[in-house]
Amino acid sequence: MVYKNQTKNAIIQEAAFALLMNEKESYYKNMNQYVGDSLRFEKKFHENSPIEEQMKYTSDFPENIGITTGKIYVTFKTSNEYFKYEETNTINWQLINEFKTIGKYKCQKAITKKYPFPLVHINSVNYQG
Repeated sequence: MVYKNQTKNAIIQEAAFALLMNEKESYYKNMNQYVGDSLRFEKKFHENSPIEEQMKYTSDFPENIGITTGKIYVTFKTSNEYFKYEETNTINWQLINEFKTIGKYKCQKAITKKYPFPLVHINSVNYQG
């Protein structure tokens, strides 16, 4: 994902995201945070780890994004508190005639422009849940 601060002449940054999904929901999380959370869960990393180690798992894009058929929600943590924003899912995806095989799934590209930036989604056309 490439994202840009909305201020004039802002630096464009790139970030990798993990996409976790099932039949009813998709959830995007910054890969650095995903790895850090996994290490915390496995008790291999904690808040008293060296600062150099902690910085590996931070991100300029700390939000987590979830999408269901009924809603879109964004969560983020600040000052050790979690905040959540949600709205009705009114995204109108346009299917593009581009296909790609990912693992054993044939996928089709879809795009939308709901927010100030385009969203791209790769949709499996032969998922057997």
